[in-house]
Amino acid sequence: MGKPHKKRSRSSPTFFDGVAVIDTKGRKDSCEIWGGLDKADGKEIHFQLRPFNDHHPVGFNLNSCEGRWNGNTLDLSAGFSWFREDGSSFSDSADPRYDYKGKLLMSRRTQQ
Repeated sequence: MGKPHKKRSRSSPTFFDGVAVIDTKGRKDSCEIWGGLDKADGKEIHFQLRPFNDHHPVGFNLNSCEGRWNGNTLDLSAGFSWFREDGSSFSDSADPRYDYKGKLLMSRRTQQ
């Protein structure tokens, strides 16, 4: 996401991986998701997404997220990358669209 990456181990107890389903205008796509908690307190989270076929559609695609839990609310900042036809990503520092961060506010339902 444009910041120096911390080395994270898959053996860390805060690491997770799995499958995410993204629903875009009724079209569902499955992708690989992996990430972890930045600290054992479980408040700060980061994760990345990648299509199973490792081929992102051409254009801007959701690439990574990081956020913070506050009670039952998760405030996420979403990073996007531009992908070419050959699957490689592209960035242009002179174009502000490449620095855009989407905001997602998610709430956890509690069972009653």
